[in-house]
Amino acid sequence: MKFILNCRLVLENYSVDTGQIIKLKLTLKNPKFSEAQKMGRYTKGIDPVLYFYEEADHRLICPRGAATQIYKICQTQGEAIEFIDARQTLEPVRFNFTGKLRPLQVPAVENCLKKDFGLLESPTGSGKTTMALYMIAKRGQPALIVVHTKELLNQWIDRIQQFLNIPKAEIGIIGSGKFIIGDKITVAMIQTLYKKAEKVTNHIGNVIVDECHRCPSRTFTQALTAFSAKFMTGLTATIWRRDKLSDVIFWHIGDVTGRIDKLDLLASGNLCDAQIRWVETNFNTLTDTSDYYSQVLSELTEDYPRNRLICDTVENYQGTGIRLILSDRKEHCRILRDTLLKENNIRSEILTGASSQKERDRIIQDLQQGRCTTLIATGQLIGEGFDLPGICAMFLTTPVKFSGRLIQYIGRALRPAPDKKKAIIFDFVDILNPVFEASAKSRALTYEQQNISVK
Repeated sequence: MKFILNCRLVLENYSVDTGQIIKLKLTLKNPKFSEAQKMGRYTKGIDPVLYFYEEADHRLICPRGAATQIYKICQTQGEAIEFIDARQTLEPVRFNFTGKLRPLQVPAVENCLKKDFGLLESPTGSGKTTMALYMIAKRGQPALIVVHTKELLNQWIDRIQQFLNIPKAEIGIIGSGKFIIGDKITVAMIQTLYKKAEKVTNHIGNVIVDECHRCPSRTFTQALTAFSAKFMTGLTATIWRRDKLSDVIFWHIGDVTGRIDKLDLLASGNLCDAQIRWVETNFNTLTDTSDYYSQVLSELTEDYPRNRLICDTVENYQGTGIRLILSDRKEHCRILRDTLLKENNIRSEILTGASSQKERDRIIQDLQQGRCTTLIATGQLIGEGFDLPGICAMFLTTPVKFSGRLIQYIGRALRPAPDKKKAIIFDFVDILNPVFEASAKSRALTYEQQNISVK
């Protein structure tokens, strides 16, 4: 059989049994269908099963990140494999990496460099950006860094200038109204890239996918499968997804090839310790939370006694540093800001998706320079690519169940800073509501798994 590796993995002349095993491997239940069915919602138009392969002209076309797994299946089946490497390697380019890897980063990077494609799983604050730039320099191929927010795009541009000594004018940018492919390196917003990937792919020999746990989205998969670059590396703090589509990340980018353990970061002083403090609320509702979750969440965020409890807890925190208050609702952020000012005489700033870039830059600068010490933000905005080491206290004011998102949030408070010994996480638990209490139990399990003490 022919085993052709390009932008995808193409199999030819395989046995029927081998094909069936591979197709079964690349088939998953659709979590959207399962969720709708579970909740008794309308399921017409939702595919019950997701297929991550195609069949055309007696060929089986698979995502190339699954190549290692599929190769093993073919070997087990006794196939006579003819491996054809059709991936793209361009003329080498020279990079000058001016940084220095920390001792705990070296093994993870070395393991990643042994494989042409794969995942680097490493906690927030471990220096994934620095490690990725080191690998780009080592591989010496024109590189593309794929991001999904403007904040991440700007952060990468800053780090490229810092660690690769490449002037901003020479860095390619795709997104934010620009479409410029750099000779050495380009940073691309996925929203723009997936529409124009065919114009980029011939210029790229190395792809870095930041926050690659987002890979299962159609936008990401369509963009990534356009690239035949020899090298591809995904970066993430956690490979696990709430929708149980983690396998899709592996199938498109590869298996985990490098990993840094959180305990090693703590032991080396590259990550702060944390402590959880439960704050029990008396919020309750007659509305069925399981059937009307969004409605109940609105009730929760508008509940005056609960919001007063949050604001009083913020005021009573005696530590130094920045206080970060997280909510899933923009309107809740505004309510908390107004309550803090009126009832507690505390001035705060708000960051949500509606904040302009100019406003975001001004707020971050005020926080960094101590002109403001209290920030209220939506979780989505600070979940990825948010870097403010001065955060010493975090207040989780709306229920979070998914462990991956919770780990990301907490990670923002674990970055080391001068005079910062421990981050305090205040977790508000609605003990009178069974659904929200169940979410709190899920968080408690995540805290235990992350070796975070609970008080």
